[in-house]
Amino acid sequence: SSQELSSVAFSPDGAMVAWGGRDMRAHIADGRTGEHRRRLEGWDRPVTCLAFRPDGKRLAGGSTRGLVILFDPGDGREVSRMSVPNSDREIRSLAWSPDSALLAVLSQDNSLRVYEGDGKERFCRPVRGNAPRQVRFTADGREIAVAGSEAIEFWGAAEGASSRILEVEAPAWRLAIHPAGSLLAWGGGKG
Repeated sequence: SSQELSSVAFSPDGAMVAWGGRDMRAHIADGRTGEHRRRLEGWDRPVTCLAFRPDGKRLAGGSTRGLVILFDPGDGREVSRMSVPNSDREIRSLAWSPDSALLAVLSQDNSLRVYEGDGKERFCRPVRGNAPRQVRFTADGREIAVAGSEAIEFWGAAEGASSRILEVEAPAWRLAIHPAGSLLAWGGGKG
């Protein structure tokens, strides 16, 4: 596609690839051949992030106006939508829990929201710093890590209690957690 992209994601089995950007749509193509399969619509602002659920049955997409839409990637049907209340701030990052039960949503209003699979909000917590950028679940699904300008914060996935804070010397814009859960890697403002 010749559009400006802001997100791309493969389905867990690699059978689909999704991308989204300034055209206010997400697109799904065959992950092996690249053949375009469907266009997903419903946002009124650019798509900022996409995340396939680990079971591959849902694709979440966030926008610059605080809207998250869940789709069935198989048929393109919209399943539900969630809006960050009282906000038109960008959705920065999305992450599904390893068991596909929870969706973590990080928005530019410095909030972490966790939704159940049906779109019901479980909790909302403020995050530190002025520019949270990425959210990830730990490999066991018990904690949620949020990377930001001052720290990497960990929250209990079940109840939203702050569990630990890792201070960083430079902004942590990107975050990766090893599948075994024993290592954490981040990068950001100073490399």
